[in-house]
Amino acid sequence: MEEPRPFEHKSDSPCRVIVIGLDAADPDLVQLWSREGRLPFLRALMQSGAWVRVISSRTFSNYPWPSFSTGVSPGRHGLYSFLQLQRGTTEIVQTDPRACPYPPFWQSLRGSGKRVAVFDVPKTYPLEGIEGVQITAWGEEYPLLDPSSFPPSLVKELSARFGRYRHPVEIPGRNSISRGLRIYDMLRRNLERKSQAAQFLFVQDDWDLFMVVFAEAHYGGHHFYHHFATDHWDYDPRRAARLGHALPTLYTELDTALAGLLEGISDDVIVFIVSVQGIATNYSGNHLMPTVLEKLGFQVSAFTTGGVSPGGEWSRRLREFIPSRARAFVNEHLLPQSFHRKMYARQFRRSIDWRKTTAFFLPNEHFQGFISVNLQGREPWGTIAPGTEYREVCGRLVEELKQLINPQTG
Repeated sequence: MEEPRPFEHKSDSPCRVIVIGLDAADPDLVQLWSREGRLPFLRALMQSGAWVRVISSRTFSNYPWPSFSTGVSPGRHGLYSFLQLQRGTTEIVQTDPRACPYPPFWQSLRGSGKRVAVFDVPKTYPLEGIEGVQITAWGEEYPLLDPSSFPPSLVKELSARFGRYRHPVEIPGRNSISRGLRIYDMLRRNLERKSQAAQFLFVQDDWDLFMVVFAEAHYGGHHFYHHFATDHWDYDPRRAARLGHALPTLYTELDTALAGLLEGISDDVIVFIVSVQGIATNYSGNHLMPTVLEKLGFQVSAFTTGGVSPGGEWSRRLREFIPSRARAFVNEHLLPQSFHRKMYARQFRRSIDWRKTTAFFLPNEHFQGFISVNLQGREPWGTIAPGTEYREVCGRLVEELKQLINPQTG
């Protein structure tokens, strides 16, 4: 690509569109910090333009961007989690954007003569035949594919020019203060790289559609929200004294990056700044769902009906023998994610007595308690007939789960 040059409007199009995504930038925090003067550019846009809240059906953490890009619900595009049951089997597989049957909206510009630049829109991949450039999974939050681009050399050029975008662990354990500060510095450097890369792409052409998504608010929310929110169950005043500034500072630096990227654009450019999900305290008890379903009689454990534990007694004792910190280090730094997912899928497959189960917990990523009915004609050992029996099982599930109460809070 040619060297950056000053931006000048030359397009004959009646208008051009810029879409900037702030992944998981929370609307409450945006409003709070705008009022406090931390986000002067966003505040000016909110006052001069239109500001609305997007109402989502449910916050499944993997589906919002595919729904935004394709314009259809997760019930249709199917990307509700990166771990999904392969229907017709008992296999848990990792899915990725290529499994989506619906194309993103910018595919409609194929053959139109419109110039398009799409940079790091989550859960997408480059499409052939679109005039312009596309880069995916370079600085995306927790990408499911390796970085790629059209033209193919572009993604490597960005890393050569601005440095490799480093990805922290998405869902942290309780980090030390020093590690939290290292992650904070990493995210700030990532934001600087992303801003420079976006600016570099922005000035390459008179794009009819320019779209870029910043991941830092998402990563920052996972790592630092509990240091800012004093009502969070993991809030620690000692840690907050060192790390409580991290999340608001990341938002402020995002605000500065937006101001720099959009400086000097012409009046005929339409700008959308979007966030398709926010951040909030996680009270999920999805790890309890297999036990709950077993206690309610829906899911039957293979271990209580003569099955053999997938890990074996020896592996359980080995895990208990190794200190928890050592296990955490091995899991995070020595064993690849592919190994964890393989073992997780193996345990799921072998832990259920499928011929006696009427409904089972559907493994996913972090927050949701998905339940699937063991339906005849869909599952390999379906026990529930479609129609009346299926609706009865769904009704019983709803009524039973409504009666669950946290004894600590009522």
